[in-house]
Amino acid sequence: MKRKGASPVIHFPDTAFTALLASAVEVFPRETNGMILGDIKRGGKLYSVDCVLPYQTGNKTKESTGHCIKRRSDSIGVFIGHRYGYIGEFHSHTFEAEKMDVRISKDDIENARYRVREYPIGKQVDIEVLVSLRPIKIRVSELTLKQGKKCVHGRFPVLTDEKKGFAYNISAWLITQFDTTSMKVTVKLI
Repeated sequence: MKRKGASPVIHFPDTAFTALLASAVEVFPRETNGMILGDIKRGGKLYSVDCVLPYQTGNKTKESTGHCIKRRSDSIGVFIGHRYGYIGEFHSHTFEAEKMDVRISKDDIENARYRVREYPIGKQVDIEVLVSLRPIKIRVSELTLKQGKKCVHGRFPVLTDEKKGFAYNISAWLITQFDTTSMKVTVKLI
C-alpha cells in the first residue's frame, strides 16, 4: 500500500530523549522496551512526546508487551486520556559488532500490529521507536548528537569509565493494524 503526503514527524524534548537513551544503556546488553506518551497533532502527522515510561518487567514478545500495556495503562490511567495521549512503544536493539542495523524487523512490526489490534488505546496506529546501541571506545569529549534526515544519531561516554561509551541511532516507524508494511517517521529533537 502506497501512502500519500509527507512523512509523519515525532518530536522528542531533551528529557524524553535522555530517558530513552538511559533506559537502553541501563539494561545493555539486553533490550529495553516501554511506552511513549504525548500529544498527536495535525491529523496524525505530528507526534509530540512528553515522556517515555520504560517497562520494568517486560519481555519483548507480543503477549508480554501487551500485558505491560494493560498493566501500565491501568496504573497510570489518570494520565492517559487526561494529560497524556498514547503515542506508541519503544525498544532497543543491541549490537557488539562494528555495524548497527537500524531497520525495524518483521517481528517488531508484527508485535506492534498485535498491540494495536489487541490493546487499542483509542486509535488504529502505533509509532514504534527503535534505539540501536553498540559499545565503543570513546573519549569524554566525544559526546555528539546529530540530526539526520530521518533519525538522530551520535556517541556518548559512560561516566563510570573514561574509555567506554556507546554509539546510538534513534529511528521510528508508523505501523497500522491492517497494513503489513511500515512507514518511516522523521525523528526530531526539540
